[in-house]
Amino acid sequence: MLKSIFDKTDRRRPLQFGWLALVAILFGGQATAMTDIKCEIERKAVRNGIELRGFVWADHQVDASYSLFVIKEGPSGRSSVSQRGLFRVTSGDPTPVGFVALNAGRADRYTAQLIVESGGIEICRSEI
Repeated sequence: MLKSIFDKTDRRRPLQFGWLALVAILFGGQATAMTDIKCEIERKAVRNGIELRGFVWADHQVDASYSLFVIKEGPSGRSSVSQRGLFRVTSGDPTPVGFVALNAGRADRYTAQLIVESGGIEICRSEI
C-alpha cells in the first residue's frame, strides 16, 4: 500500500532477525550466536518533498549488501528508484545505506523497501 508523503502517522516497524550460525563439528564443533541486526528506513520531510535514508545496526561486525527500492505515484505519473551496495556494519553504530530524495505534491504517494543480506541470506527487511 502506498503511503501519503505528508502522512504524519509513521508506522515504521524495524524488523529484527536473530539467527544462529553453527560451525560443523569437523571445524571445531563450536556454535556461534549471531544476535540482533536491525534495519529501518528513516523519512524526513523537506521543503518540496521527502528524503528517505536506510540505516542498519548490529551488535557485531557484519559485511553485507543492501537493496533499497522506492516507488512514487501521483497525478504526474509513476517513478521508481533502485539502489544496491556493499557495506560493513560495526558494532553498535548505525550505518547509513542508501538515500533517496523525492520531490512531491500532496496527492503523491510512496512506498519504500530496504532489504539487507549477508552471505546470500536475508537478515533484515524494513518497509514504509
